[in-house]
Amino acid sequence: MKKIILLIGFGSIGKKHFQVLKKKIHFEKILILQNKKKIKKNLLNDKIQVIQSFDQIIDNKVNFAIISSPASSHLDYAKKLAQKNINILIEKPLSDKFDLKKYKELTLLIKKNKLKCFVGYVFRHDDLLINFKKILDKINPKLINNVYSDHLSYLPDWRNSDYRHSVSAIKNLGGGVVLESSHEIDYLLYLFETLNVQFSQTKNSGDLNIDVEDSANIVFADRFKKNIFLNLNFNSKIQSRKCEVQTKKVNITCDFNERVIYSIDFKNNYKILYKSKYKLYDAYVAQIKNFLNNKSNSKYNHCDLQQGIINMSLIKQIFYKNF
Repeated sequence: MKKIILLIGFGSIGKKHFQVLKKKIHFEKILILQNKKKIKKNLLNDKIQVIQSFDQIIDNKVNFAIISSPASSHLDYAKKLAQKNINILIEKPLSDKFDLKKYKELTLLIKKNKLKCFVGYVFRHDDLLINFKKILDKINPKLINNVYSDHLSYLPDWRNSDYRHSVSAIKNLGGGVVLESSHEIDYLLYLFETLNVQFSQTKNSGDLNIDVEDSANIVFADRFKKNIFLNLNFNSKIQSRKCEVQTKKVNITCDFNERVIYSIDFKNNYKILYKSKYKLYDAYVAQIKNFLNNKSNSKYNHCDLQQGIINMSLIKQIFYKNF
């Protein structure tokens, strides 16, 4: 199948997808739906073109699309694409807010037209998380006491431009640490399958001069009633991205920044269980390669549309149960 790919949006994540497509994917054509003034001319050629109108996708026979525009526009674009029989990868999160009516409409279109529709939770394609799940799956769930997950970062360091004008900092575009760091929510769902929000507290410190929450503390419970603690903060001078599983015999930690999984027992014995040779960039490559694969299934566990909706349901609970 010839791959004629539409890329909607050319912000930081759109540029990342573009680099993967350009360097790692065999394609017939890439079309970028974006203001032409925002794209350097040296990026364009006969196979890479900018289009100004959504109507141009029909003339170009697009069969795959990646939506990397602000989250507030995701569902509207996805509906239009599904109506045109185009397979869709929606950058996370699925939308800026829970919208059951639009979810149902999109679900029906995807099913009717037999399309692929995935949400871009890229950690599902990361060999580190995949191996972490393999390790945890060998443990009796009743032997797990608690789980601690965090993503601590500093928003001004995320981009070269003024962070205050980015989608991450603007509420009506889908900003805020909960939506922006919802990778953690998704991978916890991937690891433990069923989650319910027991408690949440979101806060805007005011330090960053933005109109969204910059920190969130959330407590989930899984089907075995164990507590799963999640700390999200993009106003932190400490950089950390970990998931620690405390069992009755040993603590097992997946450190996404250091790219390692290790255990520490109660005698303080340290053991490396898995060391990744890959970077997170490679997960982006795997994600797109598997999306473009002719088969809808693959050895990787995509976040499909229904799982993306479950993620948004959990996010809705987080704000509803906010203390």
